[in-house]
This record gives sequence, C-alpha cells and structure tokens, in this order.
Amino acid sequence: MNPLATCSNWRVEPRMKWTLTRDETGTSRTFRWRGALPGLYFPRVRVGTYHSETRVTCRGNTVTRTHQLRIKQKTPATTVSRREFRRIHRGMTRAEVTDAVGTRGRDCSRYGRQMTCTYDLMRFWRWSIVAFRKGEVVDKYWNVAHD
Repeated sequence: MNPLATCSNWRVEPRMKWTLTRDETGTSRTFRWRGALPGLYFPRVRVGTYHSETRVTCRGNTVTRTHQLRIKQKTPATTVSRREFRRIHRGMTRAEVTDAVGTRGRDCSRYGRQMTCTYDLMRFWRWSIVAFRKGEVVDKYWNVAHD
C-alpha cells in the first residue's frame, strides 16, 4: 500500500511526495498528492528490491521516512482461489485454514478480541480476509478491493 500520513492538526492536509527507486537499475518514479487519503494505490512495479522515500510537509514542517521494500510476484502458491476460499468454514483453526488454502496469509492484525488475516488473490490489488476469534474462524470476506 502507498504511504499514508496525517498532520497533528487535522484541519491541515499534508503535502505528500513519494519516491520509489528500484535498487537494481536506479530508476525511480515520484508521486505527489495532497491529503491523508490520496486514493492512490501501490503502483505496478517489477519484482525486485526498492528504496521508498516519503516526504510529508505540514505547514512548513517536513518529515522524511525511508524504507527498503521487496516486491514479490504473486503465484498460485501464494494466493487463494475461489475454490480454496469456499473450503473455509466457521470454527476452523488457523492451521486448518492454512491446510485448506495452502498459505498462512499475511498482515495478520488484532483489534479487540478478533484477529484478521489477509489472503491475496491473483488479480492485482484484490484480496480476501478471514477473521478469527479465540483461534477459530468467525467470518470471511471474498474479493476485498481498494476503492
């Protein structure tokens, strides 16, 4: 996902500048937008390692953040098909879900007593989400997408 930022004063929209540089070739692309929610998603880029530099300006104050990113190619082994997704049922453990779909998912996060994990789909910028409570599936969402 592209970098997001907010200013401490919520009435001020940040000015964002994001530069993505491919380590192997040194080629870069720069994206600029104003506001915390740019409606911009991570661009399609080649598999490889990238240097990401985000510069955020709020009323004259500028902060720069850098990250090293590794972009991997989606494959059937790392994504979930509709058939595999249908195998997931309430009450299954995370290990059972992994056995059913062939991947542990990614970006698992907790909110309250619930944990959600993201499972990529082959289409770009599409994924499914499985929610767990007390280690068991309580809900699932197919084909979640950005705007």
